[in-house]
Amino acid sequence: FNQSSAPHARTPLGRRLRQEANELSRRQQQIVLATMTNHPTLFDRYEESLDRFQFDADLDKLRAGLQKINSFEEVLDVAIVKTHLIEDGMQAQLDLVLTEQVYSLARQARTDAEEQDARHLLDHMLLIRTQDEITNELSRRNRAGSNEPSAEEENRLFAMRDDLDQVHFRIGEDGEE
Repeated sequence: FNQSSAPHARTPLGRRLRQEANELSRRQQQIVLATMTNHPTLFDRYEESLDRFQFDADLDKLRAGLQKINSFEEVLDVAIVKTHLIEDGMQAQLDLVLTEQVYSLARQARTDAEEQDARHLLDHMLLIRTQDEITNELSRRNRAGSNEPSAEEENRLFAMRDDLDQVHFRIGEDGEE
């Protein structure tokens, strides 16, 4: 593949590809948040990974709201979680996330999905995002001509690889059940 023939972000094709990539990223964010909203018992398991997951600003507000609710002592069901989010002014974010479009792509995000199916979905989504982050980080380093990563870059890469290993381990554990 000749890099000079690759679409550039300023060309119509390049802009369209960037827009489609952004839409895919947003849909992934919506799927993760719908799953976490509809399966609040999974939040403890994924909270640390979600802190490193990049969300658009409006959807990050919902992620933060879910984290706040998770800090409550009592175990909450879906209806109570949604009530708390609405009371905290997040109806618009819920309307963006809890849609038939999201559910048609990820039935495991629905409230009636089995917890194990929701867990597999989250593992898969986090695996995709972690792989993308590692690939992007390595590409940035290559474009910058940097052969040796800084200590901060190296720590970030190790954290992403650790997340990837944890997801692979969890998926392997679930396969043995």
